[in-house]
Amino acid sequence: MKIIFVASDFSGLGKGTFGAALGRLLRSHGMNVRIMKCDLYYNYDAGTINPKEHGEVYVLSNGLETDQDLGIYERYLDVECNSYDYVTSGQIHHQIYLNERSGQYLGQTVSFEHVIEEITRRISRFAEQCDVGIVEIGATIGDIKGVFFLEACRQLRAELGRVNSTFVLLSHFPYLPSCGELKTMGCQRSVNDLRSKGLKPDVLVARTPQDVKLDDYLFKKIELFCEVPRQAVVQLADIENSYEIPLLLRSLGLQDYLASHMELKLGEDTLNAWYKKFDLKRDLKIALVGKYSHADAYVSILHQLRFLGIDSVEYLSNLKLLTQFDAVIIPGGWGKRGTEQMIEAARLCRENRIPCLGICLGLQIMAIEYSRNVLGLEGANSTEFDDETPYPVVVMQDAQKEIHGLGGTARLGDWVTQLVSGSLAASIYGSEETTQRHRHRYEISSDIEFGNFKVTGRDKKTNLVEVMELPDHPFYLGVQFHPEFKPGRNPVFEGLVKAAENRKVLNSQDLRSLKSALYSGTPGTFFECLNINQPQELRQIVDLDDDQLQHSGISYYQQKILREFLKIWDEKQNVIEELEREISTCEREMRQININEKYSVEHMPLSEFDRRILTQLRKETETKTQKLKELRFFYQEQMQRFDEEMSRTFQSEVVPAIAPNVVG
Repeated sequence: MKIIFVASDFSGLGKGTFGAALGRLLRSHGMNVRIMKCDLYYNYDAGTINPKEHGEVYVLSNGLETDQDLGIYERYLDVECNSYDYVTSGQIHHQIYLNERSGQYLGQTVSFEHVIEEITRRISRFAEQCDVGIVEIGATIGDIKGVFFLEACRQLRAELGRVNSTFVLLSHFPYLPSCGELKTMGCQRSVNDLRSKGLKPDVLVARTPQDVKLDDYLFKKIELFCEVPRQAVVQLADIENSYEIPLLLRSLGLQDYLASHMELKLGEDTLNAWYKKFDLKRDLKIALVGKYSHADAYVSILHQLRFLGIDSVEYLSNLKLLTQFDAVIIPGGWGKRGTEQMIEAARLCRENRIPCLGICLGLQIMAIEYSRNVLGLEGANSTEFDDETPYPVVVMQDAQKEIHGLGGTARLGDWVTQLVSGSLAASIYGSEETTQRHRHRYEISSDIEFGNFKVTGRDKKTNLVEVMELPDHPFYLGVQFHPEFKPGRNPVFEGLVKAAENRKVLNSQDLRSLKSALYSGTPGTFFECLNINQPQELRQIVDLDDDQLQHSGISYYQQKILREFLKIWDEKQNVIEELEREISTCEREMRQININEKYSVEHMPLSEFDRRILTQLRKETETKTQKLKELRFFYQEQMQRFDEEMSRTFQSEVVPAIAPNVVG
C-alpha cells in the first residue's frame, strides 16, 4: 500500500486539480492510481450545500452526491469514482454514532481515538484498490476541523513508513509588487505548523502568480528552513488551462523524484497519447444562462466544452445579446429564482434558431416555454415554482412524493434511457439506448401533448420523459439527465458544438460576402469580396446540408461550383508551392557555389565541374520560372471562369452545368 497525501496552507490553491494531474502523470507511466477526497465539513455529503457557497454538486454513477473534485478525478484519470473515494467529517461521526448504538464500543468511552481509527480504516480501505492512492485533505492545514484527518495521516505514515507514503504541501507564495519579490514566510510558518502535528512535507509545491520566477536563493531558503530538498520543491504558477499541469509536472521531473522516493516502477510514458482526447481550439461563443453566475457552479459543463476546444463560456444575464452567440446552454438548478429569464432565453433560441442544449432544469424550462408560447397554455409552469399553475407541465415524480428528507433522496445516479430511432438524440449517441447520471425530483408531465416538441427519449424502467427535441430546428435538445457528469467526452456536447460551428458559418463574413457577390449579379465580381487566401470558412460552406443551405440563401448549384473551385484552388496551391520550393532550392545551390570559400578566399576561378553544375542550375531555374508564370496565368483563367459562372447562376433560373474545361 502506497499513499500520497496532498494538503495546502491556503484555500483555492487547486489541491484537487494538482492531485488529479499528478495521478494522470503516474497513470501515464502504467501505475494504477485512484484519488480520495476527504472533506472536513459535517454535512453527510455535498447534496444539500448551495453551489454558490461550495461549487457544483457532482454525482457518481452509484448516486452519491459529492464534491466537484471527484469529477476532476474522473476526467483526469479516466476512471469512475466510487463510495470509497469520498469521505466527510459528517460520514465519519455518523458511523461512530452507529457503531456506538450497535454496541461495537460496548464498555468503552467513545473518544478521539475512535474517530482517528475510523478515518484510517477508510483511507486504508481506499488505498487497497490501487497501486498508488492519492488522498486529498480538504480545507487547509490550519483549519481546526482538520485536526482528526492530519492525526490520521501521521499515524498512517508511521505505520507505512516513509518509502510507502509521501506528504505533499501546496503553499501560497504571495508576490509583493512594492518590493518586487515572492515571500516565503507563510510557507515557513505552515511547515512549522505541520511539524507541531508530527508531520513534515516530502514535496513542496510553490503556488505562485503567473510570470513570476522562483529565484535560486528562494529555493535555498526553502531547503534550509523547511527541510525539503531542492529537487522536491516544485514551482506551479497560475495557468489558464489546467490540463497542461501534467505536462508541466513531467517537465519538472516530479514523477522521477516520487519513483525514487517511494520505489515506484514507472513504465513507458504515454502522457502524449492522453492529450489526443482534446480538440484544437475553436473560436466559438457559447452562452450559459443559468441560476448561478460563477464558474464553480457549472464546472463539469466547462470541462466538457474544454475537451472540444472551447476555453471560455460567458455567463449571460443580458438576453439582448443572446443572438450574438453561436450556441446556448441552459443548465440545471433548484428553486424559482431566475427561471423566468431562463424561459425567455429558451424562447429566443427557439425563434432565432440558435443551437440550444437544456440540461435537467433546462429541459423543463424548454417545455414550459413551448407550452406557453406555442401551445398557448397561458400560465403553464412547474409545480416546483407554482403549485397552483393551471397547466402543470413539470410535476414532482410519484416516487418522490412519499419522501420527506432532502439529503440523498432525489433521483440519482445511472439510469438507462431508450431513444426513438431516427431522432437527433439517437443519431448523436449512435445508439437507441444510453446510460447517464441523474439528479432531479421533478419530471415532464405525461398529461401534456407537446405537438412538434417531440419526446424522443424515455427511461427504460420508469417511462419518465428523458429527452425532448424540436425536429425543424438546427439543434434544440433538452435532456433530463446530466451528460456533463459522464467521464470523458459526451456526444451531446459534440452535437451542440457542431451545430454552433454551422451557425457560425451561416453568420460568417465569408458567407455574407458570398451572398453579396451573388446578389450583385455582375459577372467577374464574385471573388472580389472573398478572402480566398484563407478559405477555411468556405470549406465549411460546401459541407452544409440541404436544410442549412435553404436557410443560408445559397443554392445547391452554387455550392457545387464553390466545391469545384476549392478543388482547383487546392491543386493550384500545391503545384505552385512545389514549383516555388524547387526554384528556391536551385537558387540556394547556385549561391552556395558562388560563395564557396576556396573561390572567394583564394581567388581561384570556378572549376569546370562547378561551372557545368552552375549552368545546369540556371537552365533549370529559368525553365521552372517560365512554367510558374504559365501556371499562374492558367489558374487565373480558371478562377475567372468560376467567377463568371457563379454570377450567372444568380441571373438564370436554369443553372447550367459546369463546363468540363472549367474544372480542368
